[in-house]
Amino acid sequence: MLKHFNKLNTPLKSVDEYPTVESQRHRFQERGWSSVDVWDLWDAWNSDLFLDSTERAALDNVEPFDEWEEFILFSRHYVVLHATAYHRDERGAGQRGQVGVSNKHVKANVTSLGSLGAPKRRFGAPLIASSPEGDKYLINALGMGIKARLDSCDIYSLQQDSMALEISPAGPTARLCHATVDIGHLGTLLVGGRASPSKALNDCWIFKKDSNRWEKTFDLPAPLFRHCAVHLPGSSLALVLGGKTGPSEISPDYYVFHPVKGWLKCSVTGAIPSSTFGTIAVASPNPGSKYGTFQGLMAGGISKYGKINEQAYFWTINVSTDVPRIHFEIVPDSHGYTRALSVFGAQTADVESLHFVCGGVGQYPSSQGQSMACISVKDGHLEVFNVDLRNEVGQLPFMVGSATVSSGSELVVLGGGATCFSMGTFWDTGVYKVDLTNAISEMPYIQPANCNPVSINYQDSPKLTHQTTTIERHQPTLKPSIKSIARIKLQSKLDFEQLVENRKPVIIESLDLGSCVDKWSPEYMVQRVGQTKEIVVHECQSSTGKMDFNSKNFRYVTEPFSSFMAKAARGEAVYLRALSEAKPTESPANLQDDFPTLADDFQLPEELSLIKDRMFSSVLRISGRAKMWLHYDVMANVYTQIQGSKRMVLMPPTDVNNLAFAPGASSSSLDVLSALDKQEFVSTNPYEAILNPGDLLFIPAMWLHTASPTTDLSVAVNVFFRDLDSGYSTGRDVYGNRDLAAYEKARQDISRIVKIFDRLPSEIRDFYLTRLADELLHKQH
Repeated sequence: MLKHFNKLNTPLKSVDEYPTVESQRHRFQERGWSSVDVWDLWDAWNSDLFLDSTERAALDNVEPFDEWEEFILFSRHYVVLHATAYHRDERGAGQRGQVGVSNKHVKANVTSLGSLGAPKRRFGAPLIASSPEGDKYLINALGMGIKARLDSCDIYSLQQDSMALEISPAGPTARLCHATVDIGHLGTLLVGGRASPSKALNDCWIFKKDSNRWEKTFDLPAPLFRHCAVHLPGSSLALVLGGKTGPSEISPDYYVFHPVKGWLKCSVTGAIPSSTFGTIAVASPNPGSKYGTFQGLMAGGISKYGKINEQAYFWTINVSTDVPRIHFEIVPDSHGYTRALSVFGAQTADVESLHFVCGGVGQYPSSQGQSMACISVKDGHLEVFNVDLRNEVGQLPFMVGSATVSSGSELVVLGGGATCFSMGTFWDTGVYKVDLTNAISEMPYIQPANCNPVSINYQDSPKLTHQTTTIERHQPTLKPSIKSIARIKLQSKLDFEQLVENRKPVIIESLDLGSCVDKWSPEYMVQRVGQTKEIVVHECQSSTGKMDFNSKNFRYVTEPFSSFMAKAARGEAVYLRALSEAKPTESPANLQDDFPTLADDFQLPEELSLIKDRMFSSVLRISGRAKMWLHYDVMANVYTQIQGSKRMVLMPPTDVNNLAFAPGASSSSLDVLSALDKQEFVSTNPYEAILNPGDLLFIPAMWLHTASPTTDLSVAVNVFFRDLDSGYSTGRDVYGNRDLAAYEKARQDISRIVKIFDRLPSEIRDFYLTRLADELLHKQH
C-alpha cells in the first residue's frame, strides 16, 4: 500500500510517524483534544455504532463476495477517528481492548529458502505423496494464479537427489477454497471448492497413495467452499465442518466421509454453533472413551453477519451408528484462547500430538497473516501457546492463501498472497521451513522424534485435465504397442503428394537437403551466424530436461549465439526455436530472412515442391538435452534432422482424449517419453522414430508428438505448410498453431450453450449437457 502511494508521489508520511492505532490516538491527545475515539476499519465494521448486523448481512445482496482476507487486511490499515474538544465520559463503542491473551509461549525458527522457481499460486491445497522408491513429495494443488484459477499443481521433493515424481494428469478441474485431508492408506481426499463465488463445487477426489493418480469419489450432498476437513485419527474417515454453499448461504450441516458409504450427514446436539465458513478444526489424537468416538476442537470462521466467531467449541462425534452424531460443548474463556483462535482462513498442521494454527486473519490486530499458535486438545482440555517466530517481519511467510504441511518436526509453508484492491497484488513466492524442535521439547508429555531436516526442491507444475469420458480399465500387465514409423524413398513429386493426402507419418531417406548436413558443425554455425548475434532461447529449469509449456518450467534467456551453441554442444537443457528476425511478434519464422548466412546451405529437393508452393514458415531448431513437450500442430510439416540424432514419438489425432489435452489447448504436460511403456498409455497408438542426419520426418496435421535428443546436440530445420485449401483461422498466427476457424467458432458456441444451463441445479445441468455431448458424437457419423 505504501509503495502504491509512493509511486504516485503522494507518500503517507504520517504512517511512518504514527504507525499504530494507539499512536494515532496519542497524536490527537497531545494536541489538546480532550476525548479521542479511534477504530481501525475492521473494528468499525464490527461496531454497532457504525453498522448493525442486518446492514452487514445486506451487503451480500449487492454482489457475490469472497475476498474476506483482503477486506480485513485492508481495513486494518485505515482508521476512523473522532476527537472532541470537550470531555466525554464514555468511549465510543467497539474499540478493541486487550482480551483473551495467552501467557504461554513456545519458540520456533523460520528459515526462508527464497523462491525455488514455482509459479505464483495462492489458495492451493497441499498433500504429501510418495514415489515407489519411497521418496516424499509435497504437492500444492490447484488454487489461484496471476490471471485465473489454476488447473495445475506444484510438485516439490522433500529430500535431496529425488527422481521426478510421475503423477497421472487426469484429475479435478481448476478451483480454489477447496480442502484436502489425508485419510490414511487410501490417500488424500480433496473436497469441493469453488470456481467463482457464485459457483460452488460438490465433486470430490482421492489422490491414491499407491498409484499417484486422482480418482473420483462420492459427490458432496451440497456444494461447499471455505469449509474445513479433518481426519478422524486411526480411521479412513473425514469430518467436514462449515463452509459456504453459495454466494451468501452458509452450510449448517456436518458431514462424515466414508469410503464405502459415501457422505453421511450428522445429527447435531449440545451447544450448537452458529454456521460459519473459513473455520479451523482439529481432531485430538486420543480416541474417545467409547468405541467409534472421536474428539476435537472447532474455532474461528465468519458468520452470516460478517463477523469473526470468537467462541471455540469442543466436539465429540460418534460414527458407530447409522447416522453419525456430533455433540458440541462451549470452551470456557478461562483457557485464554480468544486472541489466537479467533481467526479466518488459517491453515492447521499436526506435529506429534500438537496442532499448529498458521496465519489467516483475525478478529485481533495481531493476526494479519504472520502469526502462529500451538494448541493441544486432550481429554476435554485445551492449552494454547503463542509461537514466537523470532524473525523480522520481512523474513516471515505471509500465510494468507498459503499451503502448510508438516514433515517430521518441521512445517513447510509455501504460496500465498493477497490483493490490496486497486493497489495491486502481493505474492509470497518464497518457501519457508519452520523448525519446531524447541517448541516440542518444551512440552513435558511429548518425546521429540529424531528426524532429518527437510530438503525442499521444486520439480515441476504439471496441468491436470478433467476426463469427461469413461476410461476403460485394463489389466496392469497390458502395455501399449509401439510401432516404428516406416522409412521410404521418394521417386517423384506425386509420391509426396500422395503421402500428404494419406495423412500418415513417414521418414523419407536419401533426400538432397543441401550441404548443411556436412557443414553445420557448432564451430561453422557460430562463424557463419556471428558470435555476438543475440537470440532468445528456452532454458529448462527442470532437472530432467523435460520442458512443459503449460507450467512454463523454463525461462526465456537472451544471449549471444556463440554462448548458446556452447551450452547446447555440452548437452545442457537449452533450446532454440527461431523467431522472425524483423517482426518476431507479427511474422512467422523464415530461415532465408532470419539466418541468411546459413540459408543457402539448406534446400528442399524438387520432390517436395508442394511444400515450397504452400510454405508457411521455416524454423531453425537447435537444442541440447532438452525434451520437447507433447503437442500438435495445425499445419502439416516436415522435420529435417541436420546434426545429431533425435527420438520422436507420434500418436494419431484419435488419441487426443487419452493424452491429457485440456479443452482448447494444443499442448499436454504428460511425460510420454519416459512412461510410454506403462499401463496408463495402453489406450494409445504410439509410433516411434529415431532421426539421424539427413532424415526427413513428415508430420501430418493434428498428429500429437514429442521429441528428445539422443545426442548432446541436435540441429534441425522444421518447415510448415498449408495442406488444406481453406479453413485456417484469420488474423495473426506467428507459430502457425492457431486452431482451425471451425473449432474456434464451435468453442464459442459451446460457451453460450453452457451458459444457457447456468441457473439449473448441478445434477440437472449435468444430465442435459451429457445428453447434448452424446448427441454431438452421434451426429458426426
